[in-house]
Amino acid sequence: GVELAYGDIVDPESLKSAMEGVTTVYHSAAAVGDWGSWEKYFVPITIGGTRNMLEAATKAGVGRFLFVSSISAYGHPNPKGVVFDETAPLGAKLHKWSYYSRAKIEAEKLVWEAHKRGDLVVTVVKPSWLYGPRDRASMPRLIRAISQGKGKLIGNGTNMLNLTHAANCAEGCI
Repeated sequence: GVELAYGDIVDPESLKSAMEGVTTVYHSAAAVGDWGSWEKYFVPITIGGTRNMLEAATKAGVGRFLFVSSISAYGHPNPKGVVFDETAPLGAKLHKWSYYSRAKIEAEKLVWEAHKRGDLVVTVVKPSWLYGPRDRASMPRLIRAISQGKGKLIGNGTNMLNLTHAANCAEGCI
């Protein structure tokens, strides 16, 4: 029951036809990773791409815009007793080089601004560490490090990290 529409988030012109007749946009595209140039990688893809998607969706009269942000947008707050909801501040104690998190924060701000202007009805979801088929970045590296006895444990071993399978995240978005 899904029709694919092809476009490139960094090419606003390509998004016009991709948005025609669309009722819901699921925007999960971003520059993912811990490395890369802020100006050449994260700004044009995550931030600029989100801006392009929002503008195209607004012009096309899309009914709902679902943005997949990230739990990393919260930064590194002290988690003891903290409940994260829509009122939780973004970017607490971010590392200077946390480009992925910083870009997600800026993109999410754009999404909420579009909502406040009345351009779009938006939903923002913030999954934690995603894994699943075709993951070429984090899990293969982690599995290789552990199997070679090179895995590092940061903290005292009681650290909590939620893992979310990509299919579960997709089902939740739908």
